[in-house]
Amino acid sequence: MPRRWTSWIVASIAMFALTAARYPTELDRPVLAGVASFSFSDRRRPVQLESAFESKFITKCSFYAIRIGGQDIAPEPASVVRSALVERFADKLAGRSVELADFVVHLNTAAGYRAMQGRLVTGYLADKLNDQDKTGCADDDTLGSYRMSEIGSRKAPIIVVINLRIDGRPFHARAIAAYEATGSGQGLVMPPGKKARDDERALWNRTVSAVVAQALARLGDAIDTGLFGAPAAPAPAQPAVLTPTPVESPAGF
Repeated sequence: MPRRWTSWIVASIAMFALTAARYPTELDRPVLAGVASFSFSDRRRPVQLESAFESKFITKCSFYAIRIGGQDIAPEPASVVRSALVERFADKLAGRSVELADFVVHLNTAAGYRAMQGRLVTGYLADKLNDQDKTGCADDDTLGSYRMSEIGSRKAPIIVVINLRIDGRPFHARAIAAYEATGSGQGLVMPPGKKARDDERALWNRTVSAVVAQALARLGDAIDTGLFGAPAAPAPAQPAVLTPTPVESPAGF
């Protein structure tokens, strides 16, 4: 059997075998104890609590975007957001109503898998499978979509999106960074499972923690600007590409 078909079969089996996998993720972020000066409610959809592929079919725009469910993340995402708001704003949100609509973490591995599939065909279909621009359904959504230009490579990115409402007013934040894992022998990258090596899990936790911290910082800037008229902190010129070196949370959140 040709090697390219062997690669395709191995990748396909891996995809379906890992559909119901769990990806334990530990955020390097303590949750502050105490009573908030605002009311806080978790309005996330139940699907966001479960780890799963957004789609297993290559014809779907959300193909091979792997959602890390809230039940696999510690501390629990709603408590992380609530704590971050308390830490940054203290009593500035006193009396307000805060609703968490979305907290989604994705590892989008579609580019590598589509490239593998694209080597098996030619012409128009190969061009579509190897789209060098958009990977996903939109530029910014809750399905793990992104543009390859955001990370400057074909590496699989980790994408975090947070949406909440304060007194009914929406606020949104998104952060993305390349996940610097080496991948399998077929070049595919997956989140580390329960039996992964300690160094693999440490890199995963460190990278997700840094992207979550960046998303929270941007969320805080959006709230500062939207509610209090404070200027947002200058954004970095290029998206961060994270390495195994520990990354500290941005100052102020």
